[in-house]
Amino acid sequence: MTVWDAAKPLAGVSCRDNLLRLLFLSFFAFPLYLSLRKPRIMNSPLTETLLARFRQDHGIAPRQYRLFATVVALLLRLGLLVFSSVSTCLGAAAALYLLDGFPMWAALAALAIVALWRMDALLRASWVDDGLLLSPTDFPDCHRLVAHAVKRSRGRRVTTIRLLDGFGLEVAHDTRVLARGRAQLWIGYELLQLIDSRELSLAIQLAVMQQRGHVGTSGWISRQRMQLQRIEATLPQAPIDALLARVLLVRGLRFFALLSIPVAREHVLTIDRKLSKTHSTGTIAALLSAIDMRKRYIDDNFWPAFWSRATIDPRPSYSPNVGVRIALRMSTQVDMQRALARAFMSPANEASPMPSLRERLDGLGAKPYVAKPFVQPQSAAERLLGARHRALLAAIDARWTAQNLAEWMRRFKTAERDRQMRTEAETQAQAEAAARALADVPARHASANEADPVARREARQVRARDALARANALYAKGAIEDAMEEAESWASAMAGTMLTPLINETR
Repeated sequence: MTVWDAAKPLAGVSCRDNLLRLLFLSFFAFPLYLSLRKPRIMNSPLTETLLARFRQDHGIAPRQYRLFATVVALLLRLGLLVFSSVSTCLGAAAALYLLDGFPMWAALAALAIVALWRMDALLRASWVDDGLLLSPTDFPDCHRLVAHAVKRSRGRRVTTIRLLDGFGLEVAHDTRVLARGRAQLWIGYELLQLIDSRELSLAIQLAVMQQRGHVGTSGWISRQRMQLQRIEATLPQAPIDALLARVLLVRGLRFFALLSIPVAREHVLTIDRKLSKTHSTGTIAALLSAIDMRKRYIDDNFWPAFWSRATIDPRPSYSPNVGVRIALRMSTQVDMQRALARAFMSPANEASPMPSLRERLDGLGAKPYVAKPFVQPQSAAERLLGARHRALLAAIDARWTAQNLAEWMRRFKTAERDRQMRTEAETQAQAEAAARALADVPARHASANEADPVARREARQVRARDALARANALYAKGAIEDAMEEAESWASAMAGTMLTPLINETR
């Protein structure tokens, strides 16, 4: 019995075998359909429609969004399992077509184990150990604070803490097939030095609670999107055997990401409300306001001024992370109020669809918290990193310079080229102006002489002598008539000079 028997009438054929084969074929059909189907949801108007519909529902996403997002996430996981290896797919097709009975099921079981191993390899490759590792022995205070925050939020134990440059905080879960998964915390150094330990603990609790949840919940959907995005980012370096998985994720993940936008937005607002039950609503509102306010102030004031130095200096002249903290320490109450107002009025858009500060505060029923200027005596970075703070700061700055030096040099060279072009244009304009000034000198002298009576008389005498010389030259050549005409024309033009007696004498 071959695979084509599944399409024949059931008379004389085992119904169980046909159902099992159709089920196995559906594992190929659904992911393949998802990868080949045109994702109409990628259209920008439809994305805006989803966001508008979510806003109309007052922060509650329709139930069908969660159902659809769950189904698509499961299909993507299934597609990774099936298409993680082209050779496995071909082997399964050959087993279905050529074998029957126990040999077929034994071959399919072996191929399933190979597919699981290949999928585990993709998951292992997607886990990038980026950033500076904060080990428990060197940074015990940091690990104790993170462990306490994770325990309060009832999340999975964080095994690794890594320090990155930037303003962010993320808990990533490493899901494996043939090994036990793990959880890792990424902390941006820019955030770590702008908040204190208490604010950091609350931020970690928010991040951990946003990654919690079982299959079908909002937290699970958000976690799947992050994991699938990491897998997609590493697929170009995967072997050619994973080509079908790459095609599946490139098309299917975009569909899933946009479909899960309302679910992810609902999840963020739900976690804010849950955490406000453990802590006070004012505490959560103060945390959200402080983080968004300081980030907006740094983005609007420090980084533009820092990058403007790229047009002058060939390399950064000072540490950006030190400059961030100094800039915030020099801020005033008015600066903070303006930054908070800009952050509060910034709406969610297609590029950043997650709930804005205004939506999160409205979900809590709280008002914007206008924090005082940054006067903490000790930041979370100084408190948790201890004596190694300066060494880590130098390493973070070196990492930032290595990542951004090419862009810095590009801006510097562009500015140098523009300055050189402006200098050449100014030099050329000055040369042309000098040439025009020199050309205008005789004309200015002539006009000045015409206005002076003495100079005017001297000029007439000079022209008269020239006319006499030409007339004498013509007379010497025998052109008497021409000489007379020349002398008469100049005599009539130069009346009142000594030329007339000379002409009469010549006659």
